[in-house]
Amino acid sequence: MNKIINIHTHIFTFNHVPAEFVPLQSLVTAVLDWLPGLVGYLVSDRAELFLSRGSGETQEDILNELNAYYPSGSEFVIHSMDFEYMGAGGMHKGFTYLDQLEELALLKASPKWKDRIYPFFCADPRRPDMLRLAREYIEKRGFAGIKIYPALGFFPYDDRLMELYGWAEKNRIPIMTHCSRAGSVYFRGDTAADGSRKPDYMTRKEWADTFSAPDNYELIFETFPELKICFAHFGGEKDCMEFYKQGNLPSTSSYICGDTGNIIEKSSTYQKSLADYKNWFLKVVNMMKRYKGAFADISYTSGDEDLMALFHVYSHGEKMVEKNYSLKDKILFGSDFYMAHLKRNERWFSINLRSRFGEEAFWRLIENNRNYLFG
Repeated sequence: MNKIINIHTHIFTFNHVPAEFVPLQSLVTAVLDWLPGLVGYLVSDRAELFLSRGSGETQEDILNELNAYYPSGSEFVIHSMDFEYMGAGGMHKGFTYLDQLEELALLKASPKWKDRIYPFFCADPRRPDMLRLAREYIEKRGFAGIKIYPALGFFPYDDRLMELYGWAEKNRIPIMTHCSRAGSVYFRGDTAADGSRKPDYMTRKEWADTFSAPDNYELIFETFPELKICFAHFGGEKDCMEFYKQGNLPSTSSYICGDTGNIIEKSSTYQKSLADYKNWFLKVVNMMKRYKGAFADISYTSGDEDLMALFHVYSHGEKMVEKNYSLKDKILFGSDFYMAHLKRNERWFSINLRSRFGEEAFWRLIENNRNYLFG
């Protein structure tokens, strides 16, 4: 019997985020305890969701909740998060990034979860001994891959990451990168990991977008052509919806019908650099076309009912999008639990996705997950 595998989940608790992640965090936490209905007026929806994973919960508590939404035996890729360099204050005692990793390693070693969870090590180039730690947790502690989250303050082509990529390419270690415009998780400082300073004309969220942009990966794929990188969220809900609903993006009107072949590469506006396109969904699609190891997951973004139709078409492949190219083997199933609960609950997401895609296409996504993880 086939087993579902969700490629993108989180189980860290609010204790694992920095002490100043939410403005006036102590006050907001007190309000959550006494007048929870008011929290939504004080913080963003995503920050409120983090807060709801309170101090009484462990990562296994959240994993048990996730597991309850799925058929028996389902498997989960769990993405750790290293928040310590984002400039949002210190960490709570006993809940540092290394504590988070150790708890995940113990879960992975337990009889209940050892064959059902695949933790990813979150790599930040500012962390001392980052490569040594990644190798220790992947080679010795049962972790299965690497997570990067550039919006936390670094470019993915940072020199300190290049040796990690070389090791990952050689050993077929999958990498997952956050690829949507900034939400609540973004760098709060003014000096990035490489020493560059925030331009005065940019907000911090706009600056964080420059770290996460798909264009940054061209150099990485050119240097490591066999590297496996999944672009989480397919460029993000905003850009996917823009591509889906607006007809004035480059090549959009012809791109879906497939009657003109490889229309984007024939476009008079097309150049090698993906910077010619502002839409991140379009950038990710082109990256997947150009590089063997480029994948994308539909996590969080597919929580929008309209966008299920867009991904449904792309997941079917031949002649439905372009007659000369198919992405059907490069799209992955993930939900972004528990972030996806900002849109819908996990059960709604998984059942509706399976219903919309149909059994054949849904199970192809699951097979793609396994090829990405283990191929």
